[in-house]
Amino acid sequence: MGPILAALACEGWDLRSALLGDTGPLEDLTSGGKEPTIGVENISFQGPVTSENDLPPLVSSMVFTNPYSFKLGVKEISLEVFCDEGIGVGEGRLDNPVVVGPESSENLRITIVFTSEGSHHLLERHVVGCYLQVRLDLKGDFKLDLYGLEIEVPVEQSVELYQEVEG
Repeated sequence: MGPILAALACEGWDLRSALLGDTGPLEDLTSGGKEPTIGVENISFQGPVTSENDLPPLVSSMVFTNPYSFKLGVKEISLEVFCDEGIGVGEGRLDNPVVVGPESSENLRITIVFTSEGSHHLLERHVVGCYLQVRLDLKGDFKLDLYGLEIEVPVEQSVELYQEVEG
């Protein structure tokens, strides 16, 4: 009986904690209500947008927020990019892996490369006056590193694009 009382006393008389011990990240993941989030900070083309050429790559700075009490590694992001008509226009990738500390946020740099067909579609169907104006839907997966385990998390994000087209 003595060891049982000692275990309960060490755990603040919490029976669950005394029996199961520290569940660490598992408790954080299963407690509900907590999920990593991502939000777009800014988005810009890496060069001039002209009506005669394919679109240059688009760079997006996104903020990844880790709500957990342990660090998460963002190893990879793989995105398919669609215009607001549902037409596939390109792909997005994470430039460099990032480690996000417990209960903190980090900037991620995502580069979106448009296909030639996607560029032509956007320039033909989504230019109003002299401005490219379109909502881009980004759909894909994050690959997160959790203590050496790789976890895939689906992501969907939309961004509004408004850019002057030269020539």
